[in-house]
Amino acid sequence: MTAALGRRWFVLGGATIVLLAAILRLLWLDRFPPGLHYDEAAYGLQAIDLLQHPRLVLFFPAFTGREPLFIYMVATGFRLLGTSVFSLRLVAALIGVASVAATAVAGRALFGQGVGLLAAGLLASSFWHVVISRMAYRADLVPLVAPLAIWLLWRAWQRPSIRRGSLAGAAWGVLAYTYVSVRLLPLALALFAVLELGAGPLRDRRRLTAALAFVVVAFLIAAPLFAYFARHPEDFGTRFSQTSTIASESAGPVATSLVGGVFDTLRMYGIRGDTLQKYNLPLRPALDPLLALFFLAGVGILLWRIRESRSRLMLCWLLGALAPGFVTADSPNFLRLIGAAPPSYLAAALGFVLLWERIGRAQVKARPIVALATLLVVAEAGITVRAYFGDWASSADTYYALDGDLADLGRLAAGQPLDLPLFASSEHYKHPTAAFTAGPAFDRLSWFDGRSALPLGPGPAAYLIPRSAVPRNDRLLGSLADQRFDPGGEPSVRLFRRASTPVQAIGQPIGLTFVGERGAPVAELASVDAPRAGRAGETVGVQTMWRLLADAPPEPLDFFAHALDADGRRWGQRDASPYLTAEWRHDQSLVVWLDVPIDVTAPAGQYRLRLGLADP
Repeated sequence: MTAALGRRWFVLGGATIVLLAAILRLLWLDRFPPGLHYDEAAYGLQAIDLLQHPRLVLFFPAFTGREPLFIYMVATGFRLLGTSVFSLRLVAALIGVASVAATAVAGRALFGQGVGLLAAGLLASSFWHVVISRMAYRADLVPLVAPLAIWLLWRAWQRPSIRRGSLAGAAWGVLAYTYVSVRLLPLALALFAVLELGAGPLRDRRRLTAALAFVVVAFLIAAPLFAYFARHPEDFGTRFSQTSTIASESAGPVATSLVGGVFDTLRMYGIRGDTLQKYNLPLRPALDPLLALFFLAGVGILLWRIRESRSRLMLCWLLGALAPGFVTADSPNFLRLIGAAPPSYLAAALGFVLLWERIGRAQVKARPIVALATLLVVAEAGITVRAYFGDWASSADTYYALDGDLADLGRLAAGQPLDLPLFASSEHYKHPTAAFTAGPAFDRLSWFDGRSALPLGPGPAAYLIPRSAVPRNDRLLGSLADQRFDPGGEPSVRLFRRASTPVQAIGQPIGLTFVGERGAPVAELASVDAPRAGRAGETVGVQTMWRLLADAPPEPLDFFAHALDADGRRWGQRDASPYLTAEWRHDQSLVVWLDVPIDVTAPAGQYRLRLGLADP
């Protein structure tokens, strides 16, 4: 009767916590977070491509490489709900809600119902997890699949059988298809196996059989991905080489880098969190000081009870989830470390119970501790609501960190007439965010980096100018026709319409023609507006006007400006490709601004500018 009642209370409490998790992750999901980050849009575009061209993909090599499971789930969501930013993020939010339930199940199996429910409640109300799970990243899968894998492994370890071992192996095999950081979790699992062997030999035949089934099934499920990486080793290491301090030549000695990485990562418990606005209110710790205290107490009790298998498994899980932060730069990165959220809150829940026992100097009494645990979860949820909706999601800084201006650029492009040429200014060529929100209109966009260039056609055209890439002379763009605003009320993207206005020369006429590798003219340097003077250590600006004479020349061409003294020695140089040759049209003019930094040791005297095009 007591056990049955306990199960009913667990289900009731778990359902309440899952409801809280759903509210915090689904409320106003169509409005918050603002924008659509580059990486989120890339997942959406890959899912759309998968729907249009159904096939089996083991790894998506584009955008530095992506494991496939999340993209398949997003494609399924698009098929059911249609293609939109909301449906893209809804898939991630539902995964986040399921992660809370998975944490409750894993915590109950390891440490009992109370710890499991409290850990799930803390995860449900976690600002860290709410921020990440309301955005569409494949890393969202780790807090879901990893607790399930730990739970199934523990069941197989406690009550070994071939079926349980196979189920656990299947979950661990699926982990390989989630996110790059889980590649370190098998090392933690191996450490657990070594510790178990050290605690006593495995003489139980059933346990040995279950372990064998676990290894075989896990390997069989992950084997296709392993085979892919064997054929494409460059895809395996691309992202690791970009973020790892061990792989970086400038990171210094490995031991020093590791110590620094460990220190930086562990500071997220109560001291200093992620600095990136797109994942956090900068520097806000992952666990606030109170929860960090509970976490430290929980880790302490796990170490005190290291002779217990569940303590060893829990510590290995936590270590494996934190390891990506130990070996990568800019730690703590809250996205990269999101897999550490479930074991972190499990440790905090364990520490909460331990401190209650010590303070009460008696066995835990149900009603007071349930009331205190509920109060803790409700307080954390209230803090998260204010921090997320009041401070983070409604911030202009977050809007721009999540490429909100590019998202609105795409939406503006989607509403333009079909016969009107469209030009889009962007730091990134063919930005995925604009591609996702513009829809079919994206194929009509010509891309340039407005900070350094401005293409001008002979006829009417529309220019979409986000705040992140504003041209230096917006008078050339025509008249303002529409605009969008950031959460602070400032214009974030503006739409200009330019009439059929002749392009006027700027500065001194030149008239020098450049030919391409095939001997055909590609561009003419029409005029130059050069500075009359400059100082050593400063930057001088050069404005050039070009007439393009070819459609999409095959060679990549850089615009350059060199500052030379009387002897031909170069004291300053600027090379740029703000308008890629793939976008060139023979009837266009192009304004290019080149900022030439002058060497601080440049002597006084007469200098001349050498201008031109170069094939890198």
